[in-house]
Amino acid sequence: MKRFSAVLLFQFRKTGSTKKRRLCELRIITFKKRSAREALAHARRHGKADEINWVHFDGKRVYREFVGVAELMDLAIGTTESEREEVRTRRAGTLRLNPLY
Repeated sequence: MKRFSAVLLFQFRKTGSTKKRRLCELRIITFKKRSAREALAHARRHGKADEINWVHFDGKRVYREFVGVAELMDLAIGTTESEREEVRTRRAGTLRLNPLY
């Protein structure tokens, strides 16, 4: 089994908001799969499973939506065997990515 790392892109959206610049989150996950195709499918499932929503204190619903897989890497040498996550946030205007689909 090969080791892979994927960068998942999420965006935060609030109902009623017309802002074009949204807060985004890049999440890095590491896991083992047999092929790059399986790794991409695993990363997509992981991203969709992590979508959530909640009601903000002002009564509007906030959504964390999975946008796509921004990067998929085959790791020759690397990190721990367990899946782990590292979360970084940026403003959407600073991200210029074309997520993998």
